Amino acid sequence: GPGLAFRPFEPIIEYETAFVFPAVGGNLPVARRFVDFVRTEQMSLTPAS
Repeated sequence: GPGLAFRPFEPIIEYETAFVFPAVGGNLPVARRFVDFVRTEQMSLTPAS
């Protein structure tokens, strides 16, 4: 409505996602697929420089 303005946050908030896996016993394939999926989704949301 009138009197309202959209202003993006400045600066853009940067964050990092980390995944921790057990040191022994190996990673389950489903865990690897999940990490790959999350990374792919994050890359699609990252603005081009």
